[in-house]
Formats: sequence, C-alpha cells, structure tokens
Amino acid sequence: MRVSNLVLLSALVSPLTSSAFGANKQRDAGFVRAPTGGSKVVTLDQVPAAILHAAEIAFKSHNANYSLTGASMDFDEIEAVYEIQANGANGLKLEVDVSASGEIQELEIELAREDVPANVLEALNLYFPNFEASTDSPSVEKSVRPSANGLLEVWYEFGGMKFDVEVRSDAKSLLIDPA
Repeated sequence: MRVSNLVLLSALVSPLTSSAFGANKQRDAGFVRAPTGGSKVVTLDQVPAAILHAAEIAFKSHNANYSLTGASMDFDEIEAVYEIQANGANGLKLEVDVSASGEIQELEIELAREDVPANVLEALNLYFPNFEASTDSPSVEKSVRPSANGLLEVWYEFGGMKFDVEVRSDAKSLLIDPA
C-alpha cells in the first residue's frame, strides 16, 4: 500500500514539478488549488421555492426589512449552493448561502470596519499588522454559520489585497484564504 500511495502522491504532484519521477531531485508541491466549478447568475424566479423560503427566514432573523436583489448558483462544492442577495433596511448588503438540499450554510452581513468588535480587530492587527484591506466593497463581512457541533459561530471576514483573513468572534481562531 505504501508504494501505491507514493505513486498516487507523485501523480498528484507531477504537474507542479519539472519531473515527476526524476532521480534525487527535491520536489516542492507548493499549494494545490482545488478545481472550481464556477458560478452562474440566476433569476429569483429560477430559485426553488424551498430555497428562497430558507433564505428569507435567514434574512428576517437579521433584519426585518430587506429587499431581495439577486441570486446565483455556486458549483464549487459537491452540492450546488444558491447564493441569495438582499439589501437590508440600513442599506448594507446581505447574502445567504443555501445548499440545494435546503440547508443554510452561511449568512453574510456587510459591515463598516467600526462595527467590528475590538477584540477581533486586535487579533487581526496582532497577527497581520500590515494587512492591506481590499478596495472592493465590502471589505468586511460578518459571517454567521453552523459549526461542527451544530451551534452557530460568528466570523468576521476581511477582504485583503493579497489574501483574505477570517477571525472568529472570540478572536482565538484565524483563517487565511487567497484573495
């Protein structure tokens, strides 16, 4: 089994190296990007009623007054995900990600930087003191999503010029994503 695992690893790494089976050459696998399925804009009429209903419940839990603005389907996961967009009464953008089976995966709320808790900003500045925020809007989002134990977690997502950073609300976990 060890040989077949090595061959499989070599086969996976080979596109990233000059010679997959070269003698005594050091290999640097680097970062491997997962294939992306892309996304597709759909009209709100094309969103199944159960998916739209789940999104509306999530929006109402955050902001009683909202208006739906659009939808798309993201094919980057195993199961397609509907991304439903809305504007809140305060003018900020909202987005709910709902799986094709109707499970809410995430509620994203655009925030102004001054609305981010101090402990989260302190963690961002401690670990990434030279973090350059993206000029794209929104540069900060509050993300409410289920955790592995089924309870909700709140993360703050900072869009950056070179990379994005997510900081959990307790400021004890950070994630880095390519920009």
